[in-house]
This record gives sequence, C-alpha cells and structure tokens, in this order.
Amino acid sequence: MKQIGLGSFLYSEEYDDWLFKAYFNTGDGSAICSMVGFLHPYIGETKVFYCPSDDEARSFTDKTADAQTSLPVKLSYICTMFAHPHSATHRFLPDWKNPSGFISIGPNACPSVQPHAQLAWAANGRDRSSGWDEWARWEMLRHGTGANYLFLDGHVESLQPAVIKANETKYMKSY
Repeated sequence: MKQIGLGSFLYSEEYDDWLFKAYFNTGDGSAICSMVGFLHPYIGETKVFYCPSDDEARSFTDKTADAQTSLPVKLSYICTMFAHPHSATHRFLPDWKNPSGFISIGPNACPSVQPHAQLAWAANGRDRSSGWDEWARWEMLRHGTGANYLFLDGHVESLQPAVIKANETKYMKSY
C-alpha cells in the first residue's frame, strides 16, 4: 500500500498537485481506466494493488490512461469518492487542509464479507451498507480487528472500524 502512496505522489507531482481519479471513461469506451491505469506509469507493476490477505480480490483488465496498454489486475483496494471521484473532475491536493488526516484508499470488500463492517460507497457514509457492490465497499476487518488505509499525505495506518466511525468527519469528508 505504501508503494501506491508513492505512486500517487509522483502522479500529483507531475500533474501540478491534481489527484488521480478512481475511474474514468470518456463515454465512448475509448479510454477506460481505474486508479491502476492512472498510477501504473509511476509504480511500474500491478501486483501492489493486491493484498495477500484478500482471498477474493476483484480480477479484471484495466487500461493505462492513454488506453494504449492493457493491464491484468487483481484489485484489493478502493478509493474514497471525495478525493478520487468517478467523474471528469480531478481533485486538487492543496484543497485539503490536513492531507495527513484524510483517507485516500482503503481495502475493497468482497461478497463473502458483506454485510459485516462495510461502509457504503467507499466510505461516504458511516453506516454499514445493506447491499453490495464490488467497487463500492470497504472491508474494515481485513487484518483481524482492523484494516490498513492510505492517507492523502502518503502514510499508511491500521485502523479499527470504531475509530473510523468515530472520526468520519476527519477521515472521510468532502474537501
């Protein structure tokens, strides 16, 4: 996860402090990529997007942002929608007053862990979700009593569900 954080910083450095998007599609299908496609040029491999503790990682083929390279991916993580939206809009890193307190990426949940300890739509709500979407849930118990999260400043922290819920306004707010 730390390598993803380093790749995120290299991306935002090259793009004048703009953050990568969680997912992008031009609408005509010509350029579709997720965070993997945006960050691959800075990380150089896709295996860092897989957590060995994730028994049911989502497997798919991504593309680089220029749509020139297909990337087989086993994905264990998901972005927060506030920092990395699914839209044409990138977010500007300096807009966050405290990037060390804002979660960027967390563990993606799988069907077998639903509905225990999941936050809806990549953590834009504090309650457990009633449904499941392979792109939109955080698994909060991946490593026993908690899970690892990457913050916008690049540090990784292991957090328990009660800590995330109690600090929602700090960790998962709109900028």
